[in-house]
Amino acid sequence: MNDGSWFFRTREGVEIGPYETQSEATMEAGMLRELLRDRGHDGKGIAVIREFVRDSYAMGRPLTPKFD
Repeated sequence: MNDGSWFFRTREGVEIGPYETQSEATMEAGMLRELLRDRGHDGKGIAVIREFVRDSYAMGRPLTPKFD
């Protein structure tokens, strides 16, 4: 949690958020985990994360990821 907003960190070192609630962040983390499991092979994890962020933005939920 950061200033009342919730974030999650991926194994690729990307911090994703903000989310309004912990449950929302947990649900979104699970969705991204499934995408990474299905399509994040062969070093494509960052590309999947970028697509996840773009899709969230297109649906009206702008995220501000922090890439390490």
